[in-house]
Amino acid sequence: MSESKLKKQILLFMFFAKIIAALFLIFHWQTGGYSTSEMLTSITLILPLFTLYLSAMFKDVFKAPYKDKTETLTISEKRKVKGFIVGITYMVFPLYFLAIIYVISLKPQPGGFSFLNLQMSIAAIESFFGIYIGQIVNALFRNEKEGK
Repeated sequence: MSESKLKKQILLFMFFAKIIAALFLIFHWQTGGYSTSEMLTSITLILPLFTLYLSAMFKDVFKAPYKDKTETLTISEKRKVKGFIVGITYMVFPLYFLAIIYVISLKPQPGGFSFLNLQMSIAAIESFFGIYIGQIVNALFRNEKEGK
């Protein structure tokens, strides 16, 4: 798969994952599963990491916002990503998102997580997946002058 295509897919996935996670929290707040302070605290725990990754991705996208008609394929469009990296990417990003959604859904359930358990679980998920997602984002979205 071309690097350009994979980067676009990651960007779109993370963008929509961020929106869905926030809406999922708001839904549970509206239905009484979260108090206002719990919902706001949960959003402030979850969204910064999404934003950190998305800012690196958007920086990469907007470094060359115009396409010249005479321009040939960019380096990113020519470069092919190893199948193993594509597979890991397709596994890690969805698992991260599903883990966040799952933990969010545990708190409103009868006999589910306490808010403290929710916070600790989010921190554990962010720590565990953050390392791997950060490596993928760094490898694919770093500046080409940095040794890509």
